[in-house]
Amino acid sequence: MMDQGELKYDAKKLPVSRSGEKRVKHRLAKPRIDSKLCNSCMLCVAFCPENCITVKEGKPSIDYDFCNGCLICLRQCPKVAVIEEEKK
Repeated sequence: MMDQGELKYDAKKLPVSRSGEKRVKHRLAKPRIDSKLCNSCMLCVAFCPENCITVKEGKPSIDYDFCNGCLICLRQCPKVAVIEEEKK
């Protein structure tokens, strides 16, 4: 298993599979990233199956047009910086 200190992140090598169309019509939960708790490990970016988490100014940012609310990012965050909000 890789130590967190060994994690290498290169945004240029991340796969991009979004077609440019807004896809999400129904989301049960809405993840939110608390920038004060986030340590920029980018595990949320790496594990997001929809590739809807991008990096802006060194921190992850969620594109809610593509987020399906699966909350994999929440489960992968070692700092518990991803918080679940109920969809309104």
